[in-house]
Amino acid sequence: MSVIDTLRYSVNALNVFRKHEVPQDVIFFVTSRCNSNCYFCHFREQLGDKERRGRELTIDEVESIAKNFGQIMKLSLSGGEPFLRNDVSDIVKVFVDYCKPQIVDIPTNGSLPQVIAEQVEKILSQTEDTILEIQLSVDGLDKTHDKVRGVRGSYEKIFKTYKRLAEIRRSNTRLKIKMNLTYLPDNIEEIPALVSLFNKEYAFDRLQITFPHGSSIKNVTDQLSYKEFYLLSQKIQLGARIVNRRDLHSLLFRAIKIVKDQILLEALEAGTMSSICHAGEKIVVLDDIGNVYPCEPIWVSVGNLRDNGYKIADVLSSAAMNDFRKRYLGMGKCNCTWGCVALDRAIFSPKYFPKIVFYLLYLLFRQTQEIVW
Repeated sequence: MSVIDTLRYSVNALNVFRKHEVPQDVIFFVTSRCNSNCYFCHFREQLGDKERRGRELTIDEVESIAKNFGQIMKLSLSGGEPFLRNDVSDIVKVFVDYCKPQIVDIPTNGSLPQVIAEQVEKILSQTEDTILEIQLSVDGLDKTHDKVRGVRGSYEKIFKTYKRLAEIRRSNTRLKIKMNLTYLPDNIEEIPALVSLFNKEYAFDRLQITFPHGSSIKNVTDQLSYKEFYLLSQKIQLGARIVNRRDLHSLLFRAIKIVKDQILLEALEAGTMSSICHAGEKIVVLDDIGNVYPCEPIWVSVGNLRDNGYKIADVLSSAAMNDFRKRYLGMGKCNCTWGCVALDRAIFSPKYFPKIVFYLLYLLFRQTQEIVW
C-alpha cells in the first residue's frame, strides 16, 4: 500500500464507530450451482435442486436489493461456486455503486482459472477503492483435497488459478489472494505440511484455517475439537510468512483473526456464544432466491426480499425477525462455532481494539518467517 492508500484505508476503517442502520457484514449466496461435491457444505441440499436454478435473483433484482440496502462494510459472495454465474462482476459493481463496501470477499474452489481471472480483472476495472479478496479453498494435499471436494484434478486447478491471480496482483494491489483450509477430520494430519508448502512456494496475502459450522453437518463438527483447532490456528496466524509488510489490510485482518479465534474459544468454553452474537444486526445472509437469514448455521429464513420490495430493512423489522430473536437468540439458546459473528464482535467492539493493535504491531515487527511444528 502507498502512503495515500494507507491513509484512505485508515479513514475508511473509522466507519466502525458510526451508527449503522443495516448489517455491515453481508453474505450473499449468489448461486446454488456448484461443480464440487464437498461433504461438509451446509448448503449441500440446495446444490442438487435443479428447479431452484431457474429462480436465481437476476442482476436487475440484485440492483434493486443494493439500491434499497444502504452503506455496508463488507460483502461476501458465496454459493455454490460464485464464478459459475457469468455476472459476478456485475453483482459486485451494483453493490459497490450503491452500498460502498470497503471489502468484497469471494471464496472459490478455483476450478475455473480463465473465468476467474477475467471476472477479477473486470471487477478491479469497475471499482476504485474497494479491496477485492479472492479466497482459494484447499482442504488437504492433492489426493485428500480431491477426495474431500469429490472432483479429480481440482487440487491442480487451484494453483493454476493462483498463478493467474498472482499475475493480476502485480499490477493491482487491491487484489488480495487468500488461502483457506477448512479444518476437517480428513486433513488434520496434513495441515502442517500444507502450510509449510504454502509458506515456501506461494505468496498468499493471508493464510488461514477455519472451523466448519452448520446444524446440517453436526456429524462432522462432533468429530472435531475447537480447542485443538484454536491452538493450530494461532500458530499459523502468528508464524506464517508475511508477504508484504506494507499491506496494512492483510496484516490487520490477520491480527483480527487471532483475536476472533480467542473470542470464540472463550465463548464456547463459557457457554456464552449468544452474548457475543449479533445475528441479523451486524451480519445477515441472503440466498440465491432472495431469502434472508439472520444466522447461517441455524438457516431459518425470516422473509424473502422479493415479497418485501427488495428492502432488507423491512425484512429485518418484521414479525418473523422478532420471532426469530425470541426463539434462537439470547443467553443459553445457542453455542455454535460460526466464526463470522466472532469476527464482527472483534471489529465492532472497542474493548478488543488494544489486543488487535498489539498483534498488528507484533506482525509488523516480527523477525522469524517459519513455523515450528
